[in-house]
This record gives sequence, structure tokens and C-alpha cells, in this order.
Amino acid sequence: MRLIGLLNYREFVQKKVRLSEQYLASPMYKDMRVKRDNTSLKEELSDLDKELRSACMALSFHKIHQRIFGVGCITSLTTLAKRPWVYKRWPGGWLRSMGLTARPDYPTRHSIGSDSTLKKTIFGAKLALIGKRSPWRTFYLKEKARLPLKILVGKAGRGSLRITSDERAFNRVTTRIVLEIGELAREWAKERVWEPSFSQVEPE
Repeated sequence: MRLIGLLNYREFVQKKVRLSEQYLASPMYKDMRVKRDNTSLKEELSDLDKELRSACMALSFHKIHQRIFGVGCITSLTTLAKRPWVYKRWPGGWLRSMGLTARPDYPTRHSIGSDSTLKKTIFGAKLALIGKRSPWRTFYLKEKARLPLKILVGKAGRGSLRITSDERAFNRVTTRIVLEIGELAREWAKERVWEPSFSQVEPE
């Protein structure tokens, strides 16, 4: 399916951008080719984003996802690609498969076979989602004040993981957003009776 292929390729290009930026930040790499590659990759990523936004606007779901603050076209298309309507156990199965927990009172943990792609698209908008104009800010601040620093101790001498109040609070925000957009996607699919075929949607 065309859009799923574009989303997967976008994620691949993003990883290459992050890797090239790590090289650029290292004093050991002064090769101009790395800088040129980084510029080229960013341009390709920008073109992919434009193509995906055009494809999203061609779908009736585009106007629906705008109801949720901070949810853009990439997050919207990623949600549809994960097909939340096929999960029989709602919302637990959906959340766990997206790299979240079924209950927001627990710290976020990845289960075996989980895919955090959707979660990462939301984390990319973190500053906007906890900003002063965000409807999520009150919930975020409440959770941040309530949740203390948590330390997960690794097994067999693998060290420990520190989860700050900020991280735990934003994880709760992420869970709420994933639930809301997933529910909208389910209702959208139900109205159409058939499972959406993304291959039929061509970018303008």
C-alpha cells in the first residue's frame, strides 16, 4: 500500500538524518560529504512530509483529526496505518501495541512486539503539547506534580533507568492522545463499513 510505504520510508530517512547529525556533532568527522548528505536528507524528508500531507488532505479523516490539538497529518496517517479498528480488546491491546500501557497510572513500558512509531510522532510535538496555549497543559502539570521520579532497576547488573516527573507526565499526555485519535479512527472506519485502502489515495 502506497501510504504505508511512504510512512516507512520517511521513518528510514529520519533515522539517516539523526545518524548524520551525530556524525556532524563529533569532532572526529570533518568530512564535507557528511554535511552535504545531511542537507540532502533533510530536503528529502521535507518533500516526503509535503507528499504525505497532501495525501492526508485527500482523505476524509483529515478534517476529523484536526479536532485533537497537536495531532498533525503524519500522526494521523500513522494511526490509520496501524488500523486501530482491528483490535478486539480495546483499549489495552491498542495501547500496548503502540508502545504504551493500558493504564496511565503505570510507567510507560514497551511490551514484546510493540511498535512505538506513533508515539514518536507525538513526542515530536512535545513543546507545543505542553505549551501555555495547549489544552493538555493543565493535565500535564497536574500529573507532573503528582508523579515522583521513578527508578527502574535493571536485571543482571544492567544498570537502572531514571524516569523523571516530566517524562512520566508527558507519557500520560501521549496515552490520552493515542486513545482519542484511535477512537476517532475507529469511528471513521466504522462509517465506511469497509477497511480503508490507502493504496487508492494518491497525493495531489
